Amino acid sequence: MRDRVIVEKSVAEEEERIKDVKVLAGAEREKSAMIIRAKAEAEQSLVKDIEAAKAQEQAAEYKARELETMANAELRIANQQAESKKILAHAQQVETAAKRAC
Repeated sequence: MRDRVIVEKSVAEEEERIKDVKVLAGAEREKSAMIIRAKAEAEQSLVKDIEAAKAQEQAAEYKARELETMANAELRIANQQAESKKILAHAQQVETAAKRAC
């Protein structure tokens, strides 16, 4: 009878160790799963940030090209106006000279 009690106690202790191992293994699996999910979320957030930065860069490049186009147009207008003023001034000189010659 005493041997049987010792064996049953040993079996019960072993079963408790098995339960402990199972609980620890489950906790480790859950921990690993949480870490994997956190990494995936962090990577997803990083990808979103990178895509947003690319979009901002493209918008800035578009705005810069737009400003450059406007500046070039304003420069052409200013050059044309200056040329027009030169032509008018020359025409006035010719007209004045013609009046004097008559």
